[in-house]
Amino acid sequence: MKSNRRGMALVLTLWILAAMVVLAGGVGVLARTEVQVSRNYADMIRCRWAAKAGENRAAVEVEALSRKPLTSLGDNGLSLTSEDEGIDLGDASFEAIIEDEAGKVNINTAPRKTLENLFGSREVADCIIDWRDKDDQPRALGAESRYYSDLRMPYNAKNGPFDTVQELLLVKGINREMLTSPATADGRTLENLLTVYSRAPNLTVDGKERLNIQTASKDKIKSKLGDVLSDKDIEAIIKKRDAKKFKKAGDLALVAGLSPDKVKLVYDRITVSDKKEIPGLVNVNTAPVEVLSVIPGLNQSTAEQIVNQRQSNGPFNDVGQVLSLPGLRAENFAKFADSLTVLSRVFRIVSSGRITGGGLSSRTIYCVADATDGQPAKIRYWRE
Repeated sequence: MKSNRRGMALVLTLWILAAMVVLAGGVGVLARTEVQVSRNYADMIRCRWAAKAGENRAAVEVEALSRKPLTSLGDNGLSLTSEDEGIDLGDASFEAIIEDEAGKVNINTAPRKTLENLFGSREVADCIIDWRDKDDQPRALGAESRYYSDLRMPYNAKNGPFDTVQELLLVKGINREMLTSPATADGRTLENLLTVYSRAPNLTVDGKERLNIQTASKDKIKSKLGDVLSDKDIEAIIKKRDAKKFKKAGDLALVAGLSPDKVKLVYDRITVSDKKEIPGLVNVNTAPVEVLSVIPGLNQSTAEQIVNQRQSNGPFNDVGQVLSLPGLRAENFAKFADSLTVLSRVFRIVSSGRITGGGLSSRTIYCVADATDGQPAKIRYWRE
């Protein structure tokens, strides 16, 4: 009897010992897990602050870009890294990419033909315009509140400007696959080619006020452009203006007897608008072929010429220089010139922070910075 009790005690002791071993192992695993979680959290915090450092450095660069006479960031944007900038972040680092929003199509200002060329659908173009215009009357193939209110989850048409590109997903005929599928040879999606922010100052590249060719007197034209234009040229301009008003600055290229070389020299100095800035212009120095080629009057061949020219000879100093492209007719230039610019004031910053030498932690900040004439950049959009 006593022997049995001793045996039972031994078994019980062994079970208790085994339970303690399992418990100790569990505590050890839990402790190691908590240490790893804490380390991962600390790495994530360091990555976030590294990304924030990259965003701050890029914002300073944006301010500098707004002081330059033209904007040219290269075909893949401007890259800044903590290593290249000599910024010591300990075991963390950042890479920030600055993209020009004027190198994209602005869905708030793009004309119907541009939208139709870009999306390959007249219906989608009409629906986008119906969404952003002020009225609730649908276009021929468009959709307004009456259509959206009959959906399973109803809502009204906005009848106002888009706040983000992603808002397009609310528009009839547009889905996520359409926006996220590759649209360029280098893998950029349609979403990457769109913006709601682009704007450019209505100034010459050296920051001077432009001459409104629509309203300027003969004496004013002579005082501002007389270094290039003769009296005969000025009289021809006024004659054309009196017969048929200039609808756009590019119409200057259609003035009889005015040589393309003279148009090229004065184009940057004229305007037909008194607005201080013009939204939605496309930067001829940063836009890819896929953006340039959807501008009405600017075909694929000319778009490729523009990109090849800037890659081979450097950026265009002003839009008038586009007239130097071999074979470009003045009539074609007149169609698309007013859609272009070489000046940009709004830029997208994508800044990624990571732990140097490995690790799974990383953090990316997406923001849009707006700068004017070297003033501190204002953040118009932020996402982490």
